[in-house]
Amino acid sequence: MAVPAGAEVRVCTNRTCRRDGSFDTARQFEAMVPRGVHVNRCGCLGRCGNGPNVVVLPSTAQYERCASARSVAAVVHDSFDGAKASTLEGVWKMRELGNDAGEKGDWKDAIACYDAAIQAMQEEGSEQTLHVVHSNRSTAHLALGNTEKALQDARRAVEIAPEWHKGYLKLAQASIDRGEWEAAAEACNKAYSLESKLMKSPVFKKMVEEVRSALATTA
Repeated sequence: MAVPAGAEVRVCTNRTCRRDGSFDTARQFEAMVPRGVHVNRCGCLGRCGNGPNVVVLPSTAQYERCASARSVAAVVHDSFDGAKASTLEGVWKMRELGNDAGEKGDWKDAIACYDAAIQAMQEEGSEQTLHVVHSNRSTAHLALGNTEKALQDARRAVEIAPEWHKGYLKLAQASIDRGEWEAAAEACNKAYSLESKLMKSPVFKKMVEEVRSALATTA
């Protein structure tokens, strides 16, 4: 699927749209849009009371009441073609079920949900959104101590979306858990090169310090 230059989804997060759930809307767009499409929060787009409101660039098409996974999936499909809206919605829902299971510590159930999401998208013949699902499944495998499978999923995430810094964070964590410190350092550096704000994250700082300490010890 060819993504036009400057492709962007802007989601209003001003007061009225925020009350209508626009932060969740932005999160759904971030998970569903094809690679190369940027999702940004923005100020008022007008039409207050009909939100969450969204504008898609470069077409400037505007959409109202994007308050559900179904409506977001329809906008993504209409704007960028790619996977069917019903598949995008189904994958989102399976991923959310997996995330909910993970929050409860039911990691095997979480993996089953991620497996189903990946299979659905593969049957569609698309890799759209799969970097996020592989990243989630990497976390689940790590929680169960399956470091090799976690590493495989993290590698798949960065293979699908090499510009997505969160994939490299998962790759770094899997490498740390395996004691592969040079690989962890490389992944941390790549994540930082893609997102410089990471140095404001205490979690990332702790990860970097752990890697540096281990490399100094083994030198």
